[in-house]
Amino acid sequence: MSEIIRKTKETLVKKFWYKPKGKYAIEKTLLDLNEGMLELKMQEIESLKLVQDCECCIKYYDSSITKNKNNLYELKIITEYCEKGDLDNMLKERKMNRNPFTNSELFTYFETLINYFSILQKHKIAHRDIKLENIFVTNDNKLKIGDFGCATDQLEREIFTIQGTPNYLSPALYEGYMRSYTSHNIYVKHDPFKSDVFSLGMVFLYMATFNSIKDSYWNERFKLSDMSEKIEKISNPKIKSLISVMLQQESNSRPDFILLKEFFQNLKDDVCCNECHNSVIKEIFFCKDCNFVYHKHCKNNIKCPGCEQVLLTKCESCGVQLTASLNCMNGHQVCEYCKTREMRYIECKYCIGFMILDGFKSQIQLKPSSYACFYCKNMLELYGDGECYFCGKCNISYCKNCKQIHCHNELGPKTPNHIFCKCGTICVKDIWDDIFYFCQNCFENASSKKLVYLGNCCVCLDSNTSHISCMLNSQTTCFANSA
Repeated sequence: MSEIIRKTKETLVKKFWYKPKGKYAIEKTLLDLNEGMLELKMQEIESLKLVQDCECCIKYYDSSITKNKNNLYELKIITEYCEKGDLDNMLKERKMNRNPFTNSELFTYFETLINYFSILQKHKIAHRDIKLENIFVTNDNKLKIGDFGCATDQLEREIFTIQGTPNYLSPALYEGYMRSYTSHNIYVKHDPFKSDVFSLGMVFLYMATFNSIKDSYWNERFKLSDMSEKIEKISNPKIKSLISVMLQQESNSRPDFILLKEFFQNLKDDVCCNECHNSVIKEIFFCKDCNFVYHKHCKNNIKCPGCEQVLLTKCESCGVQLTASLNCMNGHQVCEYCKTREMRYIECKYCIGFMILDGFKSQIQLKPSSYACFYCKNMLELYGDGECYFCGKCNISYCKNCKQIHCHNELGPKTPNHIFCKCGTICVKDIWDDIFYFCQNCFENASSKKLVYLGNCCVCLDSNTSHISCMLNSQTTCFANSA
């Protein structure tokens, strides 16, 4: 059973079940070839054989030659089948569904294709017909290079025949292509790898803008008519810079694939602010989907201009990822855990949400040395290891941290009962003088999900809110200061 995919006067392409591999394959039949054309087309098979070890290329399975009644040849080439067709089909579908690539997707695909063609260059193979229709998409959205009918490994010369598709040709090739109509000269002096870089740049431009490659980019003088305007519409400066380099009109200003790979890697590693375009080392806002990075001082809002999602940042104290905020006028980006543990944030009126009163620091650090019982006003004693205060007259114990009366347990009335987490597990205190209790069960659950476990406050038994009021309440609740 077979299915015709494309049929022209020169070529028949069909999908069929290939028994030796036990899966579908593509059979491309090149029709009515004379001996000279046959020899030229056999070059595609030789190129496919050379790249069989490269995962980036369509796999070659088999080929055969037959002679028809007109004494002409038919060349059949059997290759790997890619379930999702070619890149042109993918882009048409995305354009129809108004689903443009995210910057992150573009960076991934661009890096993949640059790496693929740099591998071909290392094998001394120039493709010479890079276009959307010759880049194929597998079922898991991986890209593969195919159709090596124009490829060559005969690179020990400076002059080459004009090969490729007109709208993807480099300036030098397009000029020669137009001139060939009158001069019949099909040879041009050029670097095939640099010309391929230009063709791939045209592919990237379409992927980034969805402006059809079939629109002519050339005027009568063989200059790019509106290329710069289309490139300027690209919002991401790194993508704009990459495509601009690839579409340089002068071949001497354009890299080959080896140099392009190095340029792209440096571009990717150089973290620059999308607003001011200066280097960024630390204190940044970022969007993972759009691959945008900003200095904190360059943003007056926390929404990504590309996807409208809230930007992310990292806690400047512990490094945990969190959503960006402009609430603190001092520029602090800090998680709730560190906000309640470090004095520099406790003392920041914007972090804790209220004006700091004089002496607040001393209130937190220096607790009153003596307390009176809430009921009889008798002086309390610090009991045992200092975990609780005890009233001998009322026989009541108070927790040193939360200053509440805890229920008695089997250890006797002088020992405060345990603090229970919301999950039902008994909590333990990290430090006796702290208001935070620690639940082993919640810690293990958080660790398995790669989350940060903050601990529970023994005053409010919560972990997700600011505990500044709890710190203050732990000084005063249920107590009368003897002073």
